[in-house]
Amino acid sequence: MDIILSNELMSAIHKVGELIKCDARYSNMVKISEEYNADREINKLLGEYAELQQNVTKEFDKPDFSDDRIKELQVRMDEIYSEISNNPSYIQFREASDEYNEFTQAVYNELEYAVTGKKPVSCTHDCSTCHGCD
Repeated sequence: MDIILSNELMSAIHKVGELIKCDARYSNMVKISEEYNADREINKLLGEYAELQQNVTKEFDKPDFSDDRIKELQVRMDEIYSEISNNPSYIQFREASDEYNEFTQAVYNELEYAVTGKKPVSCTHDCSTCHGCD
């Protein structure tokens, strides 16, 4: 099923997009993403981590897989994961990404409110805190 948007709606969406691009959270995310993607150390670690994941999968696919080999690979994966998680480039990227995602979610929530008249709320999984699920 094709979704067809009116020119007026498309124009409004593009205007919102331009406003988003003017926000510091967007420009910061672009800048940090470029730095993150250019960081050779983090790319090397991510590549090694992906290769280890493939090796674990290949080992499990063997009829006579070795628990010791899998444990060895998993120990190395944990070491690399720690290196990635503590890498300043990764930390900056994660923080910028979280901030930008929070911003875009707020934009979406406001759009939802404009359409439905209801403020979106996140589920706490405690039904006593809200009016129930819609």
